[in-house]
Amino acid sequence: MRCRGERGQAAIVVAVLLSIFLLGAVGLAVDAGNLYFHRQMAQAAADAAAISAMMSMFQGTNIEGKPGYFPVGGGFTCDAYPSSIPCKYVTYHQFAADEHIKVEFPSGNSQVRVIVSRDVPLSFIRLIGVGPNQEVAATATAAVVQEKNPIPIVVLHPNKKQALTMNGTGAEIRICGGPLRSI
Repeated sequence: MRCRGERGQAAIVVAVLLSIFLLGAVGLAVDAGNLYFHRQMAQAAADAAAISAMMSMFQGTNIEGKPGYFPVGGGFTCDAYPSSIPCKYVTYHQFAADEHIKVEFPSGNSQVRVIVSRDVPLSFIRLIGVGPNQEVAATATAAVVQEKNPIPIVVLHPNKKQALTMNGTGAEIRICGGPLRSI
């Protein structure tokens, strides 16, 4: 026989366990979302830094003594060259120059690789034994390939059969406008 005071005890235990489970799931979602946000931010910073470094090298604006100079060849960190062009672009994406930012040149001067990483503090996941921080990293590589290719001309006209014709010798087509260089 059951006593009247014992009714509903299982419901209380189930409610407590269910609330603990739901709190853990919400905490995991919050921390996972935070890690994903910082990963996307690191990838955007690495992409911008790699492209800016390659454009600086390609255009010849990376000259020693000028603002934004960085050494080409062996690689460097933003601790050593905080005012360099790639490090400036990383700081535009809410990263500090003293964070883990490394610029490498894997195949001489034809490629630039930027590695951006940051320690993100965890909140809810620490309760289950994971460390206080999780490292989030992103890598981007940029390269310039200079090839001389003929520029294709595409002439689109909905109903004219000979939209572009050339007759005679010495006929010349001039293309005005467009980029002088492309990457």
